[in-house]
Amino acid sequence: MKKIFKVLGTTIVLAVVGFSFTACPPDGPAGCTHQWELESVEEEPTCTEEGLGTRVCALCEEIDDNYILPTVEHDWGEWEITIEPTVSVEGEQTRICSVCGETDEGFIPVLQPTQGLLFTLKNNDTAYSVSRGTATATEVVIPAVHNGLPVTEIGSDGFSNSAMTSILIPDSVTYIGWGAFWGCTDLTNITIPNSVIGIGGYAFNGCTGLTSITIPASVTNIGGGAFAFCTGLTSITIPASVTNIGEGAFAFCTGLESITVDSGNTVYRSEGNCIIQISDNMLIAGCKNSVIPSGVTGIAFSAFNGCTGLTNITIPDSVTNIGGYAFKDCTGLTSIIIPDSVTYIGWGAFQDCTGLTSITIPDSVTSIGSSAFSGCTGLTNITIPDSVTSIGGQAFYRCTGLTSVTLGTITEDNFGTNYAFPGNLREVYFADGGGAGTYTTTNPGWTPTWTKQE
Repeated sequence: MKKIFKVLGTTIVLAVVGFSFTACPPDGPAGCTHQWELESVEEEPTCTEEGLGTRVCALCEEIDDNYILPTVEHDWGEWEITIEPTVSVEGEQTRICSVCGETDEGFIPVLQPTQGLLFTLKNNDTAYSVSRGTATATEVVIPAVHNGLPVTEIGSDGFSNSAMTSILIPDSVTYIGWGAFWGCTDLTNITIPNSVIGIGGYAFNGCTGLTSITIPASVTNIGGGAFAFCTGLTSITIPASVTNIGEGAFAFCTGLESITVDSGNTVYRSEGNCIIQISDNMLIAGCKNSVIPSGVTGIAFSAFNGCTGLTNITIPDSVTNIGGYAFKDCTGLTSIIIPDSVTYIGWGAFQDCTGLTSITIPDSVTSIGSSAFSGCTGLTNITIPDSVTSIGGQAFYRCTGLTSVTLGTITEDNFGTNYAFPGNLREVYFADGGGAGTYTTTNPGWTPTWTKQE
């Protein structure tokens, strides 16, 4: 056997004859290498502390019961954002090691404004409004400052019908313009900063992808139709700061289940999932779970417009008028009793309530507005009391299921047009032998022929 060593650059060859080494003998020679195997762990190592274990040589079975186990690497979880970044301030994020529980913190770079946005000078060239311009990004970031001036407004129709999924509005913005996000059906995430004072009419109309939105305590005005057709919204809270809510602000929000007004609001209050104007107890907005409280004096324009999930509603006898489009397109309603306190039924009040099969009009009502019951195809008979002196044009137009109509005395000038009812009813009413009484038809539909019953 030969062993080769190098000493000070000189190669020395030793010939060893008739001698061999035994691996790890009990009194093993110097330089013998153990082949250690871990036998047990007494103390598990962590990311910050060494562990302790026992190991055994696989060749000589020597035991080392004080083996130091090295620390292990951190096993970091996913980053969680604790502070969202903006266009001017870095964000913050944290992650936690699943082994030792140590927390790691990191920064998120400031967001870069979306390219292609259009900025328009306003307020005597002291600020900018912003709109989409040529931008095609789906995640939009609006800067707080452009060319050294603040961006204070989202322009009217600024981003309407765009394919954006999210938008970051800086806290320099004070007003969201008319129709600013109209028809942005893919928009799922938006935060209105607490700098915003006004939300323009139809600002979020048709944003069907929104499932929640927070109206900040800075907002004083919510324009008409501002959140109309936001079918994904399930709840809404009106802060104490709001002093004006436009007509139909939440019309056709078919998913809306609850409405709340902050108790500190001095203009509006909420009760029974309704928004009620304090000064005159007018019901401004409701939803499918609304119960109209006693004391309400009127149902405002479009209060329940498009509330398809509303299947039952009781109008208290404190109500004196039902406004235009108040229950329009409430297709889930099958019957309704109007109390004898009501004197006026507004135009389109129950238009296209196709599920209505019966309705009671009390003898307190004096006027039925245009299109009030137009398109109520489920109605088969209607009795209009003698108290009614005016029937608006198309009041019962498209009520194609009607087979019987009872009318009191109405002057020709107050009977609307020939389209107040389907077919020739108005003509027969004012013909010889017509007037107050019950009229029937055997061919209901768009053009029925009416006959007065003797």
